[in-house]
Amino acid sequence: MSGALINRTSFLECFNYIGARDHNYKPFTNSTLKPYIDGLLTAGLLVQGQGQGPQCHPLLVEIVTRSAVKADCFEVMAKTVHDKLGVKARWQDSPLYFQRESQFIREVRIGLYSQNLSFINKQIEDYNRYNNSKDKISIENIFEQICTNPFDADWFRTLQAPKQLLTL
Repeated sequence: MSGALINRTSFLECFNYIGARDHNYKPFTNSTLKPYIDGLLTAGLLVQGQGQGPQCHPLLVEIVTRSAVKADCFEVMAKTVHDKLGVKARWQDSPLYFQRESQFIREVRIGLYSQNLSFINKQIEDYNRYNNSKDKISIENIFEQICTNPFDADWFRTLQAPKQLLTL
């Protein structure tokens, strides 16, 4: 569900938070999770840059996310991401501060798959207000990335208001 980079410890926290268990029905530890992550890296399903945490392969992010929606587990996964990896505000009741572009893309992705236009608008507003980068990613680029990676007409038709969402 996320193309964002996270470290293995944070991933482990999320994995255990949703109730995942190892083959002995115990919560995962770094050592029991490592063979699975290593296998996914070897298979190319996860990628990992030098000094970075593993992430879903960029060409698989939307396929995996759409599968989570179909399996009716997307909302649990999104809640876990927000509870464990949520974007923080710099001070109480202030707008969110995105440390990386990947966080912003992840939040827009969650809003799009949740079909929550007001959530998406809030992310855009906070990103534009408190991101000082000269090369800000546009919402159109994010929607294009999500909707065409790969394009799935059946999924696209499930959006309740695709024109509204895609013309922000």
